[in-house]
Amino acid sequence: MAKKEYEFFLNLLISWWQGTKTKNEIIEVVSPVFEIKPISEWSDFINDFEESIREYDEQYYFDWAEYKEYAKDTAATVPGLLHCIESYQSKELTTEEFINWACWHNGDCGETTSGVFENRSIEYFCLFFLPKYYKNLDSIFYTKASGLITASNKLQYGEFVIALNLLLEKEKKSMYYFLKSYLEGKKTDADLNDYLIKKISINLPAFKFDLSVFPYSEELKKIKENGDGVESLISLMEK
Repeated sequence: MAKKEYEFFLNLLISWWQGTKTKNEIIEVVSPVFEIKPISEWSDFINDFEESIREYDEQYYFDWAEYKEYAKDTAATVPGLLHCIESYQSKELTTEEFINWACWHNGDCGETTSGVFENRSIEYFCLFFLPKYYKNLDSIFYTKASGLITASNKLQYGEFVIALNLLLEKEKKSMYYFLKSYLEGKKTDADLNDYLIKKISINLPAFKFDLSVFPYSEELKKIKENGDGVESLISLMEK
């Protein structure tokens, strides 16, 4: 019985890290067993939940702490991220709760767990894009972004990142005018490389982005040769 009960808590804990269950959903499921009490007014829900498990059965807590340190399944999945976005849009999650969940890896430089995101695109979305832009994102953005996230396992990382940034009107205008200048011969390949690094690249090996990995190089070359407008390229990038 003890093993079965521990697995019950283990599955709930993993579901929070992956995003398939939100704070309120976990509270509802666990409420017949115990109340999840805040450690303090500043504590995060997951810490409150872990500490409540510790009070309930200390061995369960230590088993989880050992598991979590090396676990790969303690990071956002595509279904989990979509579920949390939907919960946020329906106001089940506050902005703070949503961002704290999505950006957990930033809080301690990734030392809490060895969790691996389902793909690099949603890792970029959670750890870099959201912290930078979340104050300016509305329901329309999240609805469109959800489509990209759904398709993220089929898209190249570069395709996802460019399409995601194009959902921001300011970034779309910036890319439009830069590429227009490029196609008109006012900007060089070196300028384009610098632009991509400035706008998209993250100073980490897995997230570096420049002209060498730009997924639309051939299309850009053809458009420049044929004299087509920049609109056709932007349309292609928007997915």
